[in-house]
Amino acid sequence: MDRRVLGCLLSGVSLVIATGVVSVIVAISWWMLYALLHARYPSLDHNVVRVISVGAPLLVGVLLLALWQVGVLLFASSFAQRAVASAQEGRFLDASERLRMLRNLEPWLRLGGMGGGAWARLRVAESYAYALHGLSDEAARMALEEAQFPWRPSLSRAAAAVAAIAATDSADPATWTALEMHLIWAEGDGVSPNAQTLLACRGMSRALALDLEGASRDAALLESKAPGGRAAAGLRGAVAFWRGQWADADRELLRSRSTPPAGHPDGAPIPANANHGVDAQRIEVAREMGDAPRALALTNALAAEKPTHRSARIVIACVRGEQGSPDSALLELEAIAAQWPFSPATLASVAFARSRVEKARGNHAGALSALAPALSSPHLAVRQLALLEAGDACAAQGDPETARRRWSEAIAFGTQSSAGARAASR
Repeated sequence: MDRRVLGCLLSGVSLVIATGVVSVIVAISWWMLYALLHARYPSLDHNVVRVISVGAPLLVGVLLLALWQVGVLLFASSFAQRAVASAQEGRFLDASERLRMLRNLEPWLRLGGMGGGAWARLRVAESYAYALHGLSDEAARMALEEAQFPWRPSLSRAAAAVAAIAATDSADPATWTALEMHLIWAEGDGVSPNAQTLLACRGMSRALALDLEGASRDAALLESKAPGGRAAAGLRGAVAFWRGQWADADRELLRSRSTPPAGHPDGAPIPANANHGVDAQRIEVAREMGDAPRALALTNALAAEKPTHRSARIVIACVRGEQGSPDSALLELEAIAAQWPFSPATLASVAFARSRVEKARGNHAGALSALAPALSSPHLAVRQLALLEAGDACAAQGDPETARRRWSEAIAFGTQSSAGARAASR
């Protein structure tokens, strides 16, 4: 039987049970209160006694039922928030274990009064944990199921934001098509955290598809709706990175790092783990600028915080491998790839890092073979950069014909990006 149908049936049974319990309580209370009023106040009119003895227990029973439902919703929200916090800190197993424990108890909790709204919150939290962990297809599927109910607008939009995060990672056009109505809403709103997430993810997806003009328009829209916001600065930094405007990218990423996320409490410090991804991008920018001492300094500062963010771990291993510790770096990169074998984006990032470490120690054949996952990435920008670096590796091995073919394939994606322009100049 379908999960939703079974859930509705169990919720119906729960309502019948709750109604029965309240009815019993009302009946017993009515009998006791009726006798008490007759004994204490014999002069009261019989109709008044009836109204009081029936109305008061009924009102108390309804209030108790309402308080129980509010308590259940608060419990679900608190549980979902703890699971999301665990996922954001990189403790994905902890988050999954929390949510799996509740799922195993779902029939009994449904009978106990935990209705569809509470379970929808938990499923959105679970899909968010999946998205952060790199299980993009599963995250998008779960989130889109909850994003299709307009009578729960806040929860529906939160689910749409999660689906957008997953779609950015997987480059799935079907997910973006399903989010069309939510994107229209986000363009009109542009201020709430969910709207900013939707627009920022669409802009990032456009940048990864080498639609840098479209990504710039999304960044401008975000800036017009929420001036000085973190999402707009981060997206501008990403666009500048793919265009090869390293100074602009570093400036915007630094601005993004120092700006609290949308919806963050005023005056509260920004959690360190919220900036690990941005720090990883800044290290990449320093590498591309050829500023090895700065890249190493940023890497050491980031490593001191013991980040769990995948991008941070990958870039730390890459820089340290380039700077003279290739064996330990490659072991760390292999461990990351083994931990996230289901995430094409993670495997592509690991591929670039392994290739650069191999190149730094003069193993150009190893550098070329390491690029295989990046060459099959669903993102055009990643594939183009992989083709550029594959061409460089072929040229370093003395194979100019294959190198020119790889560079030509990179140029075919366009020269509006830094990788395309560099391939054209080879």
